[in-house]
Amino acid sequence: MPLWFLGALGWLRKAAVSLWAVVARYPWQTACIALLCLSAWCWHGWGKAEAKLKDCNTGRVADRKAYADAQKIALQKALAAKAAVEKKYAELAETTDANEQKARTDAMADAERYITAHRVRDKAAGSATGRTAAPAEDHSPASSDSAGPAPELDEVSVTADDIRICTTNTTRLEAVRSWALSLGSSTTR
Repeated sequence: MPLWFLGALGWLRKAAVSLWAVVARYPWQTACIALLCLSAWCWHGWGKAEAKLKDCNTGRVADRKAYADAQKIALQKALAAKAAVEKKYAELAETTDANEQKARTDAMADAERYITAHRVRDKAAGSATGRTAAPAEDHSPASSDSAGPAPELDEVSVTADDIRICTTNTTRLEAVRSWALSLGSSTTR
């Protein structure tokens, strides 16, 4: 061992012996000093713990603020995305309505031509065929010269208003179907 180490051990031994002599001579005072040192040491530790707690709480407040800011940003993005989708759907609906109006106009013109071409008119009473009604253009094989009753026709009469209602409903449902299919194709893109 180096000599300086042995010298330090000797000095340390002398200090411990003299400290023990003071403790033996003044026990209450030594106990008070020891408690005071212990209290200072604990106070120092609690201060560090309080500082760490304060830092932690400050960090939590900052985290809460960051969470709130992130939620606001996410809400804005979600609302913007929702508005874009609603705008797209509104455009699809407007396009579909415009197409439906054109289709309805064309279909109603076709229906009116159909009604005009297939209208059934009443014949005068006591007609030679015995039929009470005949189509606008007579396509029947029976002639007006026959004396027998007219053959049974397998026809159903529909009023012009019913044809118009069916035409309107059909064009509207076709437009709704087209709109629904366009929604499905717009979400898959």
